[in-house]
Parts: sequence; C-alpha cells; structure tokens
Amino acid sequence: MTNRLPRIFLLALLIHPAATRGAEESVSFGGLLAGMLDRAAIAEFPEPGFACKQASSYNPVSKDPTQPEWFSTDDYSQFVRVEEVDGRREWVMMDVDGPGAIVRWWITQYKFDGTIRVYLDGSDQPALEGKGDQLIGGKPGGPVGPPLAAMRSRGCNLYLPIPFAKHCKVTYDGKNARETRKFGDNIYYNINYVQYPKGTDVKTFTKAGLKTNAELLARVQRELIEPGNNALPIARTVEGGRKTLAPGEFLSRDVSGGGAIGRLRVKISADDLRQALRSTVLIANFDGRQRVWAPLGGFFGTGPGLNPFQGWWRRVEDDGWMTCWWPMPFRETAAVVIRNHGTAPVTVELAGIGVADWEWTDRSLYFNSTWRGENHISVFGNDFLKGEEWNYLTVGGKGVYAGDTMVVFNRPWPGPKGNWWGEGDEKIHVDGESFPSHFGTGTEDYFGYAWGTSERFSGPFHAQPESGANHRFGQTVNTRTRMLDRIPFNKSLKFNMELMHWKMDASIDYATTTYWYGTDRTTGNGQTSPERVRRRVGEIDEEKRNRSKHGPGLFNGRSLHGWEHFLVKPDLKMADVWSVRDGILVCKGEPMGYLYTREKFKDFRLVVEYRWAPGGKPGNSGILLRIAGEPRALPKCAEVQLRHGKAGDVYGFHGFNVAGDEARAVSAEGEVTGKLTGVSKIKGAEKAPGEWNTFEITLQGGDLTAVLNGEKVNQARGLDTVAGPIGLQSEGGEIQFRTVRLAPVPKEGDKNR
Repeated sequence: MTNRLPRIFLLALLIHPAATRGAEESVSFGGLLAGMLDRAAIAEFPEPGFACKQASSYNPVSKDPTQPEWFSTDDYSQFVRVEEVDGRREWVMMDVDGPGAIVRWWITQYKFDGTIRVYLDGSDQPALEGKGDQLIGGKPGGPVGPPLAAMRSRGCNLYLPIPFAKHCKVTYDGKNARETRKFGDNIYYNINYVQYPKGTDVKTFTKAGLKTNAELLARVQRELIEPGNNALPIARTVEGGRKTLAPGEFLSRDVSGGGAIGRLRVKISADDLRQALRSTVLIANFDGRQRVWAPLGGFFGTGPGLNPFQGWWRRVEDDGWMTCWWPMPFRETAAVVIRNHGTAPVTVELAGIGVADWEWTDRSLYFNSTWRGENHISVFGNDFLKGEEWNYLTVGGKGVYAGDTMVVFNRPWPGPKGNWWGEGDEKIHVDGESFPSHFGTGTEDYFGYAWGTSERFSGPFHAQPESGANHRFGQTVNTRTRMLDRIPFNKSLKFNMELMHWKMDASIDYATTTYWYGTDRTTGNGQTSPERVRRRVGEIDEEKRNRSKHGPGLFNGRSLHGWEHFLVKPDLKMADVWSVRDGILVCKGEPMGYLYTREKFKDFRLVVEYRWAPGGKPGNSGILLRIAGEPRALPKCAEVQLRHGKAGDVYGFHGFNVAGDEARAVSAEGEVTGKLTGVSKIKGAEKAPGEWNTFEITLQGGDLTAVLNGEKVNQARGLDTVAGPIGLQSEGGEIQFRTVRLAPVPKEGDKNR
C-alpha cells in the first residue's frame, strides 16, 4: 500500500497547519474547512486549544438541578435581548467574544419567517444573512448547499465554519412567539461554537472568502460524501477471518508494532440479526488496556437491526457490511475481539484490519467507545417533578468527546396519541462546570432533525437510520458524530440527556454508545454487562404483564428524582440516609424522618415491595399517605405500618382521622404522634426478615384497603380526603424498597377491593 496522504488531507495541512500544529499559526475559514477532512486531528488534543460551547433557545428558568424547573420545556423563542436596528427589532440569539468560530448550527421553525443575521467583530453590517431555511437549511439563496447545509427531517443544519477574531453576534428579526402568543411564530436553535485562547490569530470570515475558497469548498462538499476515499493512509493490513461463534465464543486479531487502526469492517449473520447486533460485542484493547466495549449495532450506528446509512466516520451497507474510519492509535500493541454474548450462534466476518503509520506525540489520544443500556424504563411525560436524566457518559481525565449513537424502543401505553419520546434536552458539563456549557432544546434537535418526524436521513455527521419509534410504537436509531464541533476537556466531561415523554405513563428501552478519546489515565463509565446486551430490545409480553399489574413507578430504580426528604437532624442530606444500589432504594433507618414525593395524590392503588436488610435486625418504618401540614418527625397523615410484627396496622397522626372495626380500634396521644387514631391489622402476613414483601394499598375517598403478600390484612374507613404526598419512613433499622408504583384504582367486584 502507498504511504501517500490522500490529496484532500495534504491540502488541509498546507492550508491550515494550525489544525494539527503549533499555536503560532493562524485560524482561517479555509483552514477550518479543510481541517474537517483531517481525520487524524480528532485523535490529538487540539492545538491551539479551544473550548466548544453552545448557545441555544433553552428555557432560562432552568437554573438549579435541584429544582423542578431544571426540566422545563418551552425552549423556543428564548433570546438574550432585543435591539433596535434601522427601525426594526432584532432578537439576539448569540453574543460571544472571540477569538472563536461557529462550527455547527441547527434550527427549526414552524414557518421560516424572519431574517437571521451574523455580525462579526462589531461590524454593523452582517457577514451573512438570510431566512433560516436558506442560511442554515441549504436552500437556494444561502451560502452553501448539501451536505454542509441541509434540511433533514425538518431540521436545518449548517456545518460551514464561521471564524471571528473579536466578537460574534447572531440575531433574528421575525415575530417573537413570546409576544404574539402564537406557536407558529416560534424558532428553536442550537449554535455550537468554539473559543480559542486569547491571542490566537483568527482570520474573520467574509463573503469574499467563499469565492476565494470556492475550489476547496466544492472539494470538501464532494469528499464528505465519499468517506471511503479519505481514510487514514493504510500502511499495512492485518488478516481478518470468518467464524461461526457459539454463545460465549469469540474471534480475535492482534496488531503489533505501533500505528493506528484506520479501517475496521465487520459483517455478521444470524437467524435473529436484530438481536445479534445487540448481543454481539466489539472489544478493543490498546497497549494492554480495554478501551472499547460496545454492541456491534451501537458501535457502527445501526442499532439492533440492519439500518443502512453513510456518515463521515461510519457506513452501514445494504449487504450487511459495517465500516468505521475512527483513528485508533496505539504505541505498541492492539487487539480486536468480537464476542457472542447472545444465546444463539452468530457468523462473523472480519475484513482485513487497515493499520496506518502513526507518530505518537504528547498530544496523541487513545480511542474509546462505551455503551450503557437499560430496558423497561418508566417515563412520565412533561412532569417536571419526576424529571430524570440518562447519563451518556461520565469521564475523568483529559480527552475529546467525538460523538454518540442512541437507540430507543417506545412503548406508549395505552393508545396511539401522545407518543413522542424525545422531549428531553442534552446537558454537557465540561471540566466540572456547575452549569452545563451545552444546554439543548430536545433530543431530536441534538441529533439534527425536528418535530419528532420519522423521515430517515443521513449526512456526514448525523443520521436517523431508523425512525419507527417516532410518535408510535417501535424503535428509533439516532447518531451524531463530531469534527469541528468536537468537545475537548482537560479534567472531566459529563453528558446527560433528559428522559421526557409526551405520554404521562410510558415505557422505553434506551441505550447509548459514545465515542471519545483520552490519555492513558482517562477513565469512563460504560457498562460491560453480558446480561444487559443479552436482553431482547422491544420485548412486549413481560412489559404488558408488569404494567397491567403495577402501573407507573414513583421510584425508577436509578435515582431519587421526584422525591424530597425531611430528617430530624437538618444538617444531614438525603444521601446520608437514602441511596439507590443495584436498583434498590436503601434506607439506613437513622435518624428519624421520611422521604416523600413532590407530587400529591388522593385516590390511588399503591404497590410497594420492601424487605428488612438481609442479616440485619428488623426495625420500624411505615408507608405515609396523604401527608399534610408542616414537616416533623411524624407528619399529619395516615400510615400503613411496616414495623416488624405490626405490618398492616393503620394509624392517623396529629388528628388525621382513621376509623374502622371497633374491636380493632386504637387511640393514643403522644409528643411525636400527636392525637393518634387507627385500627390494628386483621391478621399477620409478613414474611421472614430478609425476604421481599408486597403491599397493595387502595385508597379511595375515605376508604383504605391493605393487602400484604396476597392477604387482606386491614380495612379502614373515615380517612380525611385530602391530596398529599406519599412517604417512606426512616425509623430504626435498614429497610429496602425495590418497587414503589401506582396503579389504577380497582373497579367494583375486583378481588381484594
């Protein structure tokens, strides 16, 4: 094989040495444009260094992650300020100091009215202006067309770099939906930009630069859609192979002598190809350390199932071959392993591994790809009190974030309406930021499309290879990779995506694969669980059974989003008493207090699974219902007792009325309980300590029924009919909960009503 550089890569070095060399060189439009094709640059920490940030129309009431407003939507037509310019009002979308460059831009509008203007370095004349679908969406009249600018599935995307030396301001002069109160006047936007260190020589973009660089621009447009012609120059090839893998078996190849894997091609066949692409895993080790562990479908961007698309970094073909061109450098050794973690045979074909020469420097970085996934996640619609975030990646150390693939399977029970799963925003924290420098406006916006539309598309840096889940039951695959908009980090990076659904009670399977680079000391948090990738994506029967039995979960098995707490020792935090371990909510039992839902409930059926800690001494606890009044050790409420030996007793504290069978009635008064009324259990049904118990509590009007492990243990009446939070008590002895879930109130004639 020849060692000559591809012609466009050589051009990139000639025009833009700063992309890969010293900070003394200048940054220019032509250099940035050519640098988009410099594959090796993404595997090196950038020099000159830069920070990648985002301006967007996110709702500015989102300020504090501990408050419900953190999950607010209404993330359209939000602006920095308004200015009067030549008799018109211009709404400021972005206003940042240089030196820097806009490197990726996404917008959508219900109707593309109004003019967008880009002012650079304090000039009162825009360097670029036009309607959104022209300037950013690639329609005639804009600076450039596809693939650098295109409308894909109703989202306008612009990857044309716009460098500026001193300052950049972006404005919009259309109607403001906040003023007109007409949703059709909206504009949503995300603008990714980079900022270079002060003193970096940046040549500001001009319209004349489009003409000066016309030949380069045309070539970049062509080369971006011919990724196979622009791989790293392959110096040697390691022989591939073909093998049918029984469950647990693997195919592996070792690479020695240093260099960088620049081309990796794989094809698999199986009776159930969709599942095989999830349960067959790619593993890669570089210089003795595992840095890649991801299902093949996630790694190549196709998800479970063969969904052809083509991008700059990966391609999936109709015949099943999957190719990636990520640079994967190593000093001495590398190993590629494909392992079948499924339950059925899989035939794997591995093409010859293309290895390029690589000069390792103090800026060189190792390639990493990590996966995280979970099935049957309960999501709660636009309910800020129950908002939660899915962690794509948390990294400690130095590196560069390069992209991701997301797979979602949507189960919008019941009925066909309100089925959009992707209302949640991305939040990316770099180097320990308290507030994310990237705060988005919706999951589909992050991936470059809009309105949850189901049009399949692929571009150089983003794609929707499958769209079956969009507003309906099924699976969607979204993927986004980066080049000029890559995110360098020196100490850490945390990428979270809100999980937010239009349906108030829905279930999804969700999995993400991330692509990033790091030093030999950088660590990430991906999963390496054969059991998780073995699970079937989109399994339905179990889901129907679970949801018909239980309904929506108040405890999601991952976090305590949607819950607050009270402790008699106010200096202690929630995490000092309550934590989530392996899907179980653990309460230490000391000091006294309670966990309670932010939301209030009046009539419901509540299913709670609990146990006393295995090997520990059982203590006291309770399920608090219709909590009212001021927080205190025992608030005014009804309680279904969990105390060992007393499970099933029902009490009312501080005058909260509870009545029932006179033969079982109890009453008392104390400093902690206040005036207490209640009824003792009908019979005992509690299991031995350490075993799981299931309580089903029905509360309707003034009537309460408690069923423990299938046995009716209490019936109470006369309860105060007020709406209030549901609580879980801490009072002596570790207690664990694995289900806290609401269900519909049973109809007349139902068993155990």
